[in-house]
Amino acid sequence: MSKETKYYSKDFDWDQLRQEIENDPSLEYHFLAFDNQNGIPCSSPFWQEDSEAWSQFHTRHCTGKFFKERRYLLKEFPELASSNEYRKVLEVGCGNGSTALPILR
Repeated sequence: MSKETKYYSKDFDWDQLRQEIENDPSLEYHFLAFDNQNGIPCSSPFWQEDSEAWSQFHTRHCTGKFFKERRYLLKEFPELASSNEYRKVLEVGCGNGSTALPILR
């Protein structure tokens, strides 16, 4: 038996939340302008640091040796390759394609 649940369309007062953020200096980043492309505050102290770290990481691993293809997938799921029928495969992720590419090849 399911427990009754209440639905609230307004869990908090926006003006009260704004006042809390304005009064707490540690939350002032909520008022910073955002970089439209990345959704990160433009004046964030970590912006430059993070950007450089990712650039270094991808420069170091651009050969593809870090992102190894998952070649075991067709052994694990032989039905993906055993038929001449048209198949649809949904690969959901935000990675580098190490799952999708071995299946497509």
